[in-house]
Amino acid sequence: MMIAAVFVALLPVAVARTGDITGYRSGAYGMTEAETRAGIAADFGIADNDIPRATHDLQKTTILTIAVNGLVPGSGQAEISYVLGYRDQTLFQITILWRVRDDSAAAMGRLLLAAQSMINRFALLGFPDGRLAPG
Repeated sequence: MMIAAVFVALLPVAVARTGDITGYRSGAYGMTEAETRAGIAADFGIADNDIPRATHDLQKTTILTIAVNGLVPGSGQAEISYVLGYRDQTLFQITILWRVRDDSAAAMGRLLLAAQSMINRFALLGFPDGRLAPG
């Protein structure tokens, strides 16, 4: 059994609801791949050649995915995916994913901690009440 907490920030959704959410950490929507890679290096100390690049088979988007421990203290490892558009090759989506491989109380607690932390972060940025829910 695998359970996951996922947060997705899409540019059109974020802009339509508030002008304050423009990305995550140094990753700003509209960045090129090189700029996104530099932001990842600045935020997480991951060297450019250690950031894998993939292409979505159907959408043809470029995806840069990294693994980060302690993104939220005590939450375990998170995967952060930066998605760049097919045509303009600029950043338009950032996804954060935490997974647990069991349904123990400790594992569920880590997921809830991560989810609540991200909800609180977006709430502080002015995201409207009732519009945030872990998925």
